[in-house]
Formats: sequence, C-alpha cells, structure tokens
Amino acid sequence: MEILSQGQLRTPIPHPTDASRQLFLAFDQSHIIKNVRSQFLSKEIGGNKEISSVYLKDLYKMQQGSTTKPVRFLTTKYIFPTNIEKMGVRTAIQVLSPLVTAALHFMKDQAGHTCDIKFANVGPTVEFMSNMYRWFVLMDVSNCQQHIHQNNPDTKEFSDPEDVRLHWFELIFLEYVEDWKEASLQENFLSKETYRALVFTTVSSVECIRFLLNECNF
Repeated sequence: MEILSQGQLRTPIPHPTDASRQLFLAFDQSHIIKNVRSQFLSKEIGGNKEISSVYLKDLYKMQQGSTTKPVRFLTTKYIFPTNIEKMGVRTAIQVLSPLVTAALHFMKDQAGHTCDIKFANVGPTVEFMSNMYRWFVLMDVSNCQQHIHQNNPDTKEFSDPEDVRLHWFELIFLEYVEDWKEASLQENFLSKETYRALVFTTVSSVECIRFLLNECNF
C-alpha cells in the first residue's frame, strides 16, 4: 500500500492508470479483529492494565461443570485458541459479542455477592469489548437486507453521509482509541501494526462511504 501511496500510507490515492478515479485503501477488517482478539487474550492492556481477559477466563472457569451456563458457546477455543483456531473470524467476533459482555456486566453487579469481588472492575473491559464488536459489525455491512434478518439497525446499509454511525466512528471510536493509546505504555497497548491498521481502515472506510454517497449517488 505504501508503494501505491508514494512511500507514505494515505487514503485516498489516485488510480494508477486513471487519474480521474480515486482508490480508498484499507486493511481487511477480519484480520484486524482477529489480531485485536489475540492481543486481548494474551496480555493486560490499558494505562492501568484495566482491560483484561482474566474476567473472561474466570467466567469460563465458573461455567465448567455447571448445568446453567451464562454463555453456552464459551469453550477453550474461545479463551485459549490454538494457532489454527486463531484463524477463525467467527470465534473472534463471538468472544466480544453482547452475549459475553452482558454476562460480564451481570457479574459486575453481583461482585462480592455471588461472584468474586474482582468483577467490580470489569467495566473498562466490557467497554473495550463492546466498542470492538460494534466496530466490526459496522465494518461488516454487506447488503440491504442484513439489518432485517439480523434485527439490528447497525447492519443497515449506509444511505446518508451524516449517518450517526459514521459520526460514531469519527467522534467516539477513534477518540476512544487515541485516549487509550495516550494512557498506555507500548507493551500495554495494541501492536503498532494493529493500531495503524485499525485507525487507517476506520478513516478510509468513512471517507469512502461519504465519497460514494456524495459524489457517486451510490
């Protein structure tokens, strides 16, 4: 991509064979979310290491041997994935999904009563998981019927350049990532490559959507 951008990664760039056209470069969102998931599971992140998969792992241990499981699909391949299992996009998304964050939020409310007091501090982890899950859902909008079948307005096609979801990308998500980066040491943050891909793809996607709607009547 840097070769196409004359040595500096940027978007959009002129089409190499047709200067009247623009190319909006981006990294694959599936690979980004898999990398984010893997780093989340492998280390504590954030300025005070407040974002941690230890809550997820404790939830998994609590469910073992129990007939009633808050998150029935939560198995070892989600918490301790092998190198092959890390290739699966579905497990990366599901481990960040509302089914899991709802269970963790419930544990927060029950901290010190029916579960360990440590769950009182799960808030930043839930926020991180919720933001990354929504980021992927918005990036994965692929047709005009998706939101109907999934009963989810976030998966509706983009038809307005001032869509509140685009503003969420720009004003909430990117600011969240930058604040998180500023507060963290490098070893407690995403890898440089993952961070760069996450921000670049977000910005490029928003610009591409607005270009298609404003200039191409898409």
